[in-house]
Amino acid sequence: MTTRFPYTIIIAGLLALAGLSSAVSARPLAGRTRLEFGGGMRHHPGVSEAAFCIDDNWTWGSTSGVYGKIGLSHWTSEDIAFAIDYTVHDVEIDTWSGYCGDRWEEVQLVHSLMFGFRFYWPQSRRYSPVRPYLSAAAGPFMGTIEYQEEGPCDCESYTEVDHTVVPGARLGGGVDFLLGRHFIMGFTGGYVFADEFSNPVGGRFDYSGSEFGMSFSIIFGRGRR
Repeated sequence: MTTRFPYTIIIAGLLALAGLSSAVSARPLAGRTRLEFGGGMRHHPGVSEAAFCIDDNWTWGSTSGVYGKIGLSHWTSEDIAFAIDYTVHDVEIDTWSGYCGDRWEEVQLVHSLMFGFRFYWPQSRRYSPVRPYLSAAAGPFMGTIEYQEEGPCDCESYTEVDHTVVPGARLGGGVDFLLGRHFIMGFTGGYVFADEFSNPVGGRFDYSGSEFGMSFSIIFGRGRR
C-alpha cells in the first residue's frame, strides 16, 4: 500500500494537468523565451566514497539526494529549443569548534552549467498544449570546496578555496503542460554523465546517475508562426 500511494498521486496529477492543458487555447512557442525553476530527486549507483576523516571518524556521501536548478531556454522553432541550465547537485556544510574558541567550517558544493537542446515531438506543429520532448546537453561539472578557519576572538583567520572542473553531459526527456499563454508545468527525467573528480566532493568522486523532477516556468515574448 505504501509503495503504490505516491505513484497514484503522480498519475492523478499528470491526468489533471493533461485535462487542464487540453482546455487551454494553444499558442505557438517559436521565438519565445522560457525562465524555468525546477528540482527533484537524484540517485547515484554504487557505493559512496569517504569525504574526509576527523578523529578517526569517516563522513560518507549519500547515494541519493535532491537537486535544484534554474534554466533559460529559447524556442528557435516550434519543435526545437536551445536551453541553458544551472544545477546544484549537492551541498554539504560541516563545522567544528575547538576547546580554545577556534572554529573550522567546510562548504562543499557540486554544481553544473549545461548547454543543450530540447527536441519536441512533431505534433507540436499543431500547437498542442501537451508537449513531450527529448533533450541532450553538455557542459562543465564543477566541485567547489571552501575551507575557513578562525582563531580565538577572530584574531586569526585562514581561507582556502579549491575548484575542480570535469566534463559532464545529460540525456533525458520530459513533457511540458502549457497552463495558459505564460506558464508551463513540466516533468523531466534523465541520466547525468560526469567524469570523476580527482578528490571527493560532498563524499563522492563520481556524480553520474539518474534524475527525476518537475519544474515551473514563465514564458516571455510574442512568438511567431
